[in-house]
Amino acid sequence: MTDYSNSSNDGAFVQSSYSSKEENCLKSIQTLEVEKEKISASLELVKTKLEMQNSLLEQYNENKNFLTKILNFQQIWIFSSLT
Repeated sequence: MTDYSNSSNDGAFVQSSYSSKEENCLKSIQTLEVEKEKISASLELVKTKLEMQNSLLEQYNENKNFLTKILNFQQIWIFSSLT
């Protein structure tokens, strides 16, 4: 006669092991999804900061060009008043 009791115990162990691994995988997936959301939020923040920095640099260049024109005008005015 064949003893099937060990076989059913082995099957229960395999099922338990499978369930445990499946649960661990689901937890890992949830952890990865949370980390993905954190990284996405961080990237969005970096993007916003870079856009703000770019805007400030553009404004700086506009102001610099404006001041250069004013200084050139003053030099022309001073030179013309001397002659």
